[in-house]
Amino acid sequence: MRSSLGEGHPLKRAHRSIAILAGLALAAFAAGCTREPIAPPSAEPTPSQSASPSPAMPLPGTSATTEAEPPRPTGLENPFTVLIHNCYLADPSINPIGAPTSREKGVRLVVSGAIRNNSERLIFRAGIFSKLVVNFGTEPSLEKHSPGLGFEPAVTSNDPWRPGTWRTFRIEGRALDPIYREFKPKTITGVLSMEARDPLDFRFANEIERTRPRWDVLFGIPVDMTTTTSEEVSIAYGPKAIKKILPKGAAVKIVAQQGGGYLALAQGQYFGWVPEKSLAIRQYESMYSEQPPVNFPLGSQIEGRFGMRVLDYRYDVQVAGLPEVEAGYMSFQVEVTSLAKQQSLTVKPEFFWVDQGSGRLAEAASKTAAVVGALPPQTNLAPGASLTGWIHVQRHKDGWPFALVFEPPSSPAAHMHVLGAIGREGRKNGNATTP
Repeated sequence: MRSSLGEGHPLKRAHRSIAILAGLALAAFAAGCTREPIAPPSAEPTPSQSASPSPAMPLPGTSATTEAEPPRPTGLENPFTVLIHNCYLADPSINPIGAPTSREKGVRLVVSGAIRNNSERLIFRAGIFSKLVVNFGTEPSLEKHSPGLGFEPAVTSNDPWRPGTWRTFRIEGRALDPIYREFKPKTITGVLSMEARDPLDFRFANEIERTRPRWDVLFGIPVDMTTTTSEEVSIAYGPKAIKKILPKGAAVKIVAQQGGGYLALAQGQYFGWVPEKSLAIRQYESMYSEQPPVNFPLGSQIEGRFGMRVLDYRYDVQVAGLPEVEAGYMSFQVEVTSLAKQQSLTVKPEFFWVDQGSGRLAEAASKTAAVVGALPPQTNLAPGASLTGWIHVQRHKDGWPFALVFEPPSSPAAHMHVLGAIGREGRKNGNATTP
């Protein structure tokens, strides 16, 4: 039956509204069964929107991985790249230049390098720390930590550490008691750790690197490296304290190391002990690569003046005819040849001196008339003539023969790097007859 109600009647309008609402509800139900879920917003929320975000878990509103963005670092990953430029042990009391800034005596670890921020975070607080772990075959191992934050310059709100950039650092740890220099460790480890944070939610605190510093660097070892100066260097070297200057960027050859001091040659002549901070050392381990052994005789010459050779040596010995001293003598059998064409060459024992490290330089004894085989008190060599004899230098406690130098007046000096032939663990006696 057809309704007699008009289109404008209130009941007619009510029936039509109910039908429309029913249709919308059915459509919404069908859409809910077939539509894909709506993706969360890609922007990262503020800290108040997240309970406890960390690098180990994706933040709300982000996916763990996408094709365009690599996974964020986790607590097991290191979001930093570490480069160790230099790493050594030093003690101010046996350093040629007292490299560590602290006056605290004893053995401490010194490490320098650079770190790259791969975390994609703007870091405004950061510190890098060292721990020296030394084991002498007993338990527990000795540990010494570093003070300070290490970075140069410091990471601050005014100078934050931006993503993809490098920061340099230098760490000097606390010192072991000096008595431990008397023992040789079984193992030595340098552990580097770092703490870093950004202003929002990034937190990092973990070990980032381990090193193996060498114990014998404390006392002095031969090394082999060519590098450049990182600043202008002025050194007064030798018994005459002759001052020499090298500009920034000058090439130098490093032949020995004692703590933070490096014995350098420039243009073939000994320049002196250069502090580590004045050298552009970036790959310290290459200095210690095994080199073929250097054997006596060693030779050096000054063209048109003289030639000199070291034929043999003794150290830590007493010499008949010289006063007995606690640490003994360093003795070298030398040969000097005049290369002059006309003028004679004057040779005296006191023209010889030995760099014993730790800033100690000693001239050869001159009163050797009662010593068999000693170099005469004075000899005038005719052109082409040669002279052979022993020189004797009083040894300092803990002194080692780094370099033997012949430096007659008004003449360039002839230098010989004798530590390269004797070595730290070398023989106490050479091959020739005991002087």
